[in-house]
Amino acid sequence: MFTKWNQWFRDRLPLSSIKKALFEEGIPGGAKYSYALGSAALFLLVLLVLTGIWQMFVYVPTVDHAYTSLSYLRIDVPFGWLVHGLHYWGAAAFAVVVGVHIIRVFIWGAYKKPRELVWFSGIFLLLLTVLFMFTGPILPWDKKGYWACKVGFDMIGSLPWIGSLLQSIFWGSESMGQAILSRMFAFHVVILPALIGVFVVLHVLLFRRYGSAGTWKKEKQNSEGRFWPDQIFKDTIVSLAIFVLLVSLTVFVPPPFSGAADPLDTIYIPKPEWTFSFFYQLLKYFPGPWEPLGIAGIPLLILLFFASLPFIDRSEERHPLKRPFIVFFGSLFCAFIAAMTILGLLSKPKEAAIPVSQNFIASPSHEKSLTKKVLPNGEAIHIVGNEENGERLYEAYCMNCHGPQGKPVIPIIPSLNPISPAFYSQTVSTFVKNIDMIIQHGGASKEIEMPAFGDTEVLTQQQIADIEAYILQINGVDRGQIQHPGVSPHRFFYYFIGVLGCLVVLNFIFIRRKR
Repeated sequence: MFTKWNQWFRDRLPLSSIKKALFEEGIPGGAKYSYALGSAALFLLVLLVLTGIWQMFVYVPTVDHAYTSLSYLRIDVPFGWLVHGLHYWGAAAFAVVVGVHIIRVFIWGAYKKPRELVWFSGIFLLLLTVLFMFTGPILPWDKKGYWACKVGFDMIGSLPWIGSLLQSIFWGSESMGQAILSRMFAFHVVILPALIGVFVVLHVLLFRRYGSAGTWKKEKQNSEGRFWPDQIFKDTIVSLAIFVLLVSLTVFVPPPFSGAADPLDTIYIPKPEWTFSFFYQLLKYFPGPWEPLGIAGIPLLILLFFASLPFIDRSEERHPLKRPFIVFFGSLFCAFIAAMTILGLLSKPKEAAIPVSQNFIASPSHEKSLTKKVLPNGEAIHIVGNEENGERLYEAYCMNCHGPQGKPVIPIIPSLNPISPAFYSQTVSTFVKNIDMIIQHGGASKEIEMPAFGDTEVLTQQQIADIEAYILQINGVDRGQIQHPGVSPHRFFYYFIGVLGCLVVLNFIFIRRKR
């Protein structure tokens, strides 16, 4: 039956021609795992597209619902944690693989004649990747993405002549809000995918037109390996290894909840994504009026370096040791980028001044008690806060009374670590609701009164959510705990490894029997 259907399709579709065009290619010097990076980048791009489409079924691109919708996806949608984690870590892996792929092409001298157009199309893909890495983190409309966007467009606005115009075009108003989120959403899910799709097809067609550069060793160039099945097998192994790594990171190092964007939070310390850390560090050496030079000059120099390589290094020699000047300069450039990235990651931005909270005086005449009055919860119970920012806020507003890490030094002050059993619960929603009423509306006994941080608007709802996340953390409860996982992350990982192991064994048996 299968043979008949196979023949039916073969009679009507040019399957053999398609197979020949896509897979039948010689590789000078034979197949190598080092050649698998391009295929790995394509695999990651497809993974990002698929997980991105899946997230769009839940994500709401508005400033009011972007963060909460993604939080809902991660916590309450079965396997939403997996989809979001694969997209988050897949984006990081894509940046790494693209970078290493470019380094591999540089070392192999694969940008030389007649493959200049392959190299140039790759440069365009690199630029599109950078734009993806900039627009993507903005979409959750969380603290990190909001401030990265604010700082990024403030830098663009500082450019002479065209800066203000570009900033106003993207912002759509005088301040950051719905207009810029809508524009970044359109760029990230429509414009950039369309452009990268066009250039990926162009890049692959040009690559197939001129073929693989292969080894730089001339004595091995006469021997030829096969793209199918030799290189395809190695490409599959590398892509599978990357996928296993992504699943592992998603399970054991899930993406953090940074808290919803809060322009009024003066305590939060913004810092760029790791992919822009080198740029962040370099700009420190261009203070004041020199900053526009660094903002425009650094990217321009990097672009010129990549674009000029085929014209600077015009010899036919591809062996790296026989191209000492260009390889040394390129290695120095890569080392410089790596050093700036590490310094940027390790450096600590200047912390905002933390206000000192006042000590609240005992109020014996105040008879209000939370046990006598049921108070409504605030909006903070619907926001997954950030523990790190919550700790800073706690130190600013709560520590004077409740002590370091929730352990008060004054006996009459209630302990937050451990918190009273009346408030504690392993159920996250219950725990948050219990403590939210007090933070929002205040509370008092006959000895001491606590301020109403929500009613008086001393703290925003997002700041209250961050403090609540910190209180849960010091009591051993995760504010971002998955409520409906589909399958728990750890159990999913064990199932995944088990199924993968069985497939590997079956494939090994199949190959042995075929031989």
